[in-house]
Amino acid sequence: MDFGKILAGLAQTISSQAAEVEEKIQRLETAKQNIEEEKKISMQEIKLVLQPELGDGWKGERSIEFEQDRHEAYEEIKTIIMTDYEDYISDIRLKITALDLQRAALSAASGLANEAGELLDKGESAAEALSSKIDHIKRSLV
Repeated sequence: MDFGKILAGLAQTISSQAAEVEEKIQRLETAKQNIEEEKKISMQEIKLVLQPELGDGWKGERSIEFEQDRHEAYEEIKTIIMTDYEDYISDIRLKITALDLQRAALSAASGLANEAGELLDKGESAAEALSSKIDHIKRSLV
């Protein structure tokens, strides 16, 4: 059994998966920042829905109906800004946390691979321990 090739393959797998996790985290961080910025802008612009104030020229049933519709629109937009945006941000944070855990597991697997490489350098006397480390690394990557 060529432990050197096995270790090289495992190291490549770990490196590849770590790069994928980093890319996903970066994309999620960017999306979170974009949503937070959109929420901030929306909070400023929502005030415009209730403007302009209706003057004396607006009276009667149409005026009341228009004002009610405008307030309903305002409340709907406010719900989206305060609830939906926060839900998106929360979901992204949870995904980032899960990916952080995956990154930590890959880091641990990388440490095990380094230890296995050191055992490989020791030669045949460490072959059993090396085989055990490799099996442990493979289990951690599943």
